[in-house]
Amino acid sequence: WGALCPAARPPRRFRRRGGANGNLGGELSDAAWRVMVAAVAEERHWWAYEAKPVKIGRRLPPAFCSFDPAEAGASARATAAVQDALSSAPAPPAHKGGVEGVEEYELHAGRGPLRAALQAAVEVARAEDDAAEDDVAAAAAEATATAAVGGGADEVEEAERLLALEVQVWAEFDALLRRIAASTDTPSQVPAPAQLLSLLPPPPSAGWPAGFILEKIVVGLRRRASEQRANQWYNEADETEPYVPCTASYPHRRRAQRLSYSIWSAIRDDQTDHQSVLEMPSTSDRLRAVLLRLRDVSARLDAE
Repeated sequence: WGALCPAARPPRRFRRRGGANGNLGGELSDAAWRVMVAAVAEERHWWAYEAKPVKIGRRLPPAFCSFDPAEAGASARATAAVQDALSSAPAPPAHKGGVEGVEEYELHAGRGPLRAALQAAVEVARAEDDAAEDDVAAAAAEATATAAVGGGADEVEEAERLLALEVQVWAEFDALLRRIAASTDTPSQVPAPAQLLSLLPPPPSAGWPAGFILEKIVVGLRRRASEQRANQWYNEADETEPYVPCTASYPHRRRAQRLSYSIWSAIRDDQTDHQSVLEMPSTSDRLRAVLLRLRDVSARLDAE
């Protein structure tokens, strides 16, 4: 599950039915199947916008792919893409004894994260009581609606918590960058990574904290990017840190998810293995890990 949709947790009633020993061989519940289909469809749909092909020029390529402005209309088509996938998806695969001569887990041998995610799903399923068929049908309908249009009260509350975490990360990241700049010979030059700033969200309802500088830097980056693209001699392949802001219609959930991964390019510790961050099951967990890292760096600066 985590390998297919790392930002989501399976709803409570998602379970596997049948299957010898309650393992991976059971029939996948219709509700879980629909959400996984929706998750894969969404990822495929957004790929063209989120991963503009990188042109290798005379310099090292950027840290990660930039947004592709030419695909900015993807937001308007996202819901339709998910609904089309749900309507055209085949029935969930039923277990018919597996692959002859191959143990089920051998199919995923050496793929630790995927195997762990699948096993976690199995353990959740084992803990669930059998539900009546009408409950299964209700779960399927609920999953379809949630995947297609964003869900109900629980999803809204979760979205608000995620947005609060995202804003907190930016506030503390800004404070750390200003602190680092103040310790240099050029305190007015904040070392803000341009490519990362493409993910800066709009100001929260209460506004950014006093002294917040990244918003002003973004204004300058927008002006510079506009001037560069107006220059006939400009070659984006020479840009090591392209600034391509995400469109206003880009889902804030995906914006936060992208931030939870990409910000590590600026705050990582080269002496530390960050594989555990990549394997965290949710965007919220990764953003909390970011906050811990930012506070750890600040504590180290205090000790110097």
